[in-house]
Amino acid sequence: MIISLKSFAKSVDSGTGLQISKITVHSNSNAIGTDWEGVTGVYPSSYIVWSAETNCSTSIVLVKKDDSQILSMILAAKMAKKAVRFFVFDNINIDGQYCFVRAITVE
Repeated sequence: MIISLKSFAKSVDSGTGLQISKITVHSNSNAIGTDWEGVTGVYPSSYIVWSAETNCSTSIVLVKKDDSQILSMILAAKMAKKAVRFFVFDNINIDGQYCFVRAITVE
């Protein structure tokens, strides 16, 4: 279930740029669950140390299927071996811990 309670949103970021170790893309129609349809999982090469206390996973961030500009930049950063800094609202997530990226910085 995707959760979004904007009135309680906390913006957190990865603090520093992280290399990307792998990217997983879920099918638009045959994902592990309807919340995951079209979602991309981005796995940094080291654990994320969030800038504030959060329930967001320290090993994966998600990209919504409609955020093609973010996904394009993440793919470019991986190919160029550039570090990426992730920004999320910790209340926009799947299962309370898999947080969606709202912005990135390629370093």
